[in-house]
Amino acid sequence: MKRRLDDGGLEVINDRSIKSRSDAERIVWPGEAELDRTIGFVREYVQAARGSAIGVILCGGCIFQTLYEFVIGLSDCMVMLLDDGDLFAELMSRSADYYVELFRRAVAEGIDILYPADDFAYNKGLFVRPELFAAIWRPHYERMLAPVISAGVPIWFHSDGKLDDAMAMLMDMGINCITPMDPTGIDYRDYKRRYGDRVTLHGNIDIEYPLVRGDQDDVDRDVREHMDVLRPGGRWIAGSSHSIVNYIPHENFLAMINAFHRYGRY
Repeated sequence: MKRRLDDGGLEVINDRSIKSRSDAERIVWPGEAELDRTIGFVREYVQAARGSAIGVILCGGCIFQTLYEFVIGLSDCMVMLLDDGDLFAELMSRSADYYVELFRRAVAEGIDILYPADDFAYNKGLFVRPELFAAIWRPHYERMLAPVISAGVPIWFHSDGKLDDAMAMLMDMGINCITPMDPTGIDYRDYKRRYGDRVTLHGNIDIEYPLVRGDQDDVDRDVREHMDVLRPGGRWIAGSSHSIVNYIPHENFLAMINAFHRYGRY
């Protein structure tokens, strides 16, 4: 989402300044130019990967997180949900409109996986009561995913936090994989037992410990313990709980990759 400057230029809205309907009327929504630009990049990647063993994954779809993190602000976003739900619904619906078309075109270009991402939880549960969140978020997200599901493209959904109250909804929506299994709120043993036969699990190797604060032996041991639980029956994609940030010791990152190969053999 952008806004028009006095000189006629555009800037991204990232200062949490949209608080009312009059503020929202100043939003310049993405359109055909933004779609063409993004699909141009997708097309380049699909063409470059053609004939190789490399898959092309498109990430996007933060219709809730963008609002609370950049456009409205978390506290004001929660207030708007209660005091002006129609405005919030309109902002989310307009956001989803863009992604419906983006995902449709990306599927037509030949992406292998869709990686929709929308952080809606923290380590204790969802930001919004599960029933309310399902009502305000699910219909828009299902519109976005419809062309992807119709094409049979796997959906690899990302949200940090404890997702217990959303798991049934996500699986019912057609999500094939949950990532990153945030270890601050998710016990991988519990998720394997409850969901491991119905959805693919990805991640959970904690970047804080062992990757940042542990040593190579700690990393190796943690990967092995994960493998012992998550490997039987398949449906775990080995990976970290977050991006590989630049303060992870390089040798620990290599230890994780090597452990994946060492203990991940069937």
